[in-house]
Amino acid sequence: MKKVLLFVMLLSSVSAFAQAEKDVLKHEVKVNGLLLIFGFPEISYEHILAEDMSIGASFAFRVTDEDETGIYQRVSFSPYYRIFFGKKPAAGFFVEGFGSIYSSDSYSFSNDRETYMGTALGIGLGVKFLTNSNWIGEISLGAARNFSNTDNIMEVIGRGGIMIGKRF
Repeated sequence: MKKVLLFVMLLSSVSAFAQAEKDVLKHEVKVNGLLLIFGFPEISYEHILAEDMSIGASFAFRVTDEDETGIYQRVSFSPYYRIFFGKKPAAGFFVEGFGSIYSSDSYSFSNDRETYMGTALGIGLGVKFLTNSNWIGEISLGAARNFSNTDNIMEVIGRGGIMIGKRF
């Protein structure tokens, strides 16, 4: 009888642990609505490592001519690491460190366009809102120091936006 009781208790604790693991949602997909308006759609994936930290990456690309939008980047890939200071898991106020690898247009005095590759490291701040149905709203702003082609590309680049997405 003791063995059966022990087996039932062990089985129920494993089942409860497995259920707790399933309830933790660790993946997010987001779209930057602000950059989408300017013809530079940005899509992000974020993986939650713990309740107070996550890693992710954003990919953005220009779909219109830069003369129409003022955005000189053509393509951008930006991995990031975030630390959260909120009550909900991976939500609330956050600080992030990020890198960026991108291509950018530069114009000479003769109005010739050239494309250059750039790399940058920076920091950002933001806030992430999470609904009970796991929809995400996020506002962020950051700046990075460019480390390559600074003669042809700006020394400081910006990062930020208004993101909408889903946690699953």
